[in-house]
Amino acid sequence: MGRLTAPLALVFLLLTVPFLGFTQAGGEWDYRLRDRIADIVSDASRSERDLDLSNIEGSEYFVEEFREGKVIMESKNDASPAMLRYNAHRDEFEVKDGDKVQYLVRTPNISCELGGFKYMFVNYTPAKKEPRNGYLKILFAAPDFVIYENEEKEFKEGKEATTSLTGSWPAKFADLKAYYFKSMDAESATMITKKSTPFLNATSEEQQEVMSKYAKKGKVNFTKPEDLVRFYSHYNAEILGNK
Repeated sequence: MGRLTAPLALVFLLLTVPFLGFTQAGGEWDYRLRDRIADIVSDASRSERDLDLSNIEGSEYFVEEFREGKVIMESKNDASPAMLRYNAHRDEFEVKDGDKVQYLVRTPNISCELGGFKYMFVNYTPAKKEPRNGYLKILFAAPDFVIYENEEKEFKEGKEATTSLTGSWPAKFADLKAYYFKSMDAESATMITKKSTPFLNATSEEQQEVMSKYAKKGKVNFTKPEDLVRFYSHYNAEILGNK
């Protein structure tokens, strides 16, 4: 089983962010709007907790602590500080507001900065699967393309032994990471695998051969983010000429 389906659309609520909660008329804080959204957030958080986390090995988070970060409204190029953490099972950002935990709406207009990285809500295509939307972490950004990392905590159901000869295992959250290449004119990011290293469509066979030799000589491991950054940095500088 993959990621569990969240009930309603996740609600963006961040009381410290100046772009939310003001009326168009006079710029005054609309407390009725704030309270209504707060009710939806509260209901969503209760209905999402259909798992008994005490019986599941592992965590929904790669980092459980809330850390200082930024919430960015892309349409306004406006960033506001917030205490954030990323839920890699539900693919959502959580915001700590005092004793409350609230959720950012999943939309391309809202991105986050956390742990020194920027997370963008983009379309991407996993290997042998249909395209989907979600948060990907930027590892390397060039003028013509971006390299992303997808961090996921996949829920795997447990199994009880039916006889003394059969095994059993507990339910758990499994760590999954994948990497994606997206050119600026592409609609979806393409997954990077050992057998498929995506480039821009304009790259010639000769240039691809040059990069293949570089990867072999440099012992590039396409499952390691630091190797991907090194490989695509070289590609950006030597093949595309962005030095």
